[in-house]
Amino acid sequence: YQDFQARVPRSVTSPTQPVPAIDFAVLNAGGLEIYGAELELSANPIENLTLDAQIGYLHAEYTEFIEIRNLANPAPPPATIPTEIDRSFQEPAFSPEWTARFGAAYEFDLGAAGDLTLAGSARYRSSMALAVDNSNIFTQVEFPGMHQDEYCLYDASLTWEATDVLSIALIGRNLSDEVYRTDAQEFSSVGGIRTAYYGAPQTWSV
Repeated sequence: YQDFQARVPRSVTSPTQPVPAIDFAVLNAGGLEIYGAELELSANPIENLTLDAQIGYLHAEYTEFIEIRNLANPAPPPATIPTEIDRSFQEPAFSPEWTARFGAAYEFDLGAAGDLTLAGSARYRSSMALAVDNSNIFTQVEFPGMHQDEYCLYDASLTWEATDVLSIALIGRNLSDEVYRTDAQEFSSVGGIRTAYYGAPQTWSV
């Protein structure tokens, strides 16, 4: 991408605006480089058993990301001066390096009673940033809650297909009750607020 745009909340002051004001600036990153690959596999090693896998690799980085911000000038008279800030060290949001899924399903033939399918899967995602503004632009220290560590989710289901038009399934999601974040917003510079959104806990449905 050339001139990738990112919306970043920030506080703005000036000699005529001494009280910080909220500014949701749209910044033009000079360049964002992304490449990757995906591999999908499916196999039937024995009758009625299906195995499948998906593995993805993703590389994402800013090749150039300069922000012009008016910072306070410590020398008198009080004023602000335009300052270039290099944000290219920040990790692009929602760009896990590795993702994977491994699944299996076995179908039991119940004859006149239909079919019964037992299925399970495991999903993996490596660490990733959850917001464009995810680290302190001066110290390069990551903001708390703006990143998610690697995690795995486990799902399972039992489905009875009684007829061509009737089926009943028991479905379990996130069986290990993993606590993980899916999104976040960084507002500490304008309101002292950081917000994180979490994925669903262990859930069951019929």
